[in-house]
Amino acid sequence: MFHCASGKDRTGVVAALTLTLLGVPEDVVVADFALTERARERLGRRLARRASGPHPTWPAFGHTPPEIMRNFLRDLDETYGSVARYCREHLAVDDELVAALQSKYLDRTE
Repeated sequence: MFHCASGKDRTGVVAALTLTLLGVPEDVVVADFALTERARERLGRRLARRASGPHPTWPAFGHTPPEIMRNFLRDLDETYGSVARYCREHLAVDDELVAALQSKYLDRTE
């Protein structure tokens, strides 16, 4: 389990890396990230209640435009050769972990 306050930064990156390792197509990963924006207003109200203050108003608050995730994945691919290579070399993700994720989260009954 992983989470962050708004679900777009830390959570968005970890979810995108995980989904990519599972073989989910990039367009689906990007669309999944963009869905976070649907919670923008609710998140703003919750943060304002917790802080006993006004709703956050900075321009990018809660925005998850698809091009942000697409650029992130492209940059990993261009810099490291692939998302999987980045995960192997910089996050110590090995084949055993990928296989465990696939076993737990993929339905291969089709």
